[in-house]
Amino acid sequence: IKAIRKAIGHQGMIVTPGIRLPHGETHDQKRVGEPAQALADGADYLVIGRALTEHEHPERVLEELGFALGV
Repeated sequence: IKAIRKAIGHQGMIVTPGIRLPHGETHDQKRVGEPAQALADGADYLVIGRALTEHEHPERVLEELGFALGV
């Protein structure tokens, strides 16, 4: 993310897939990242797919996400 942000500056949006909460499963993703780090590195939008949609309690994932981001 940092390299992309450096290359494009703030001229474009960076959409970052593969976002997982700390200690979350990686599923079949080879590269995953945590939300706070992705935003700190320059991501504009986070894609949180299976970590949320396949969780038994998705509302808990949203709570953890808010906690991880300090909101």
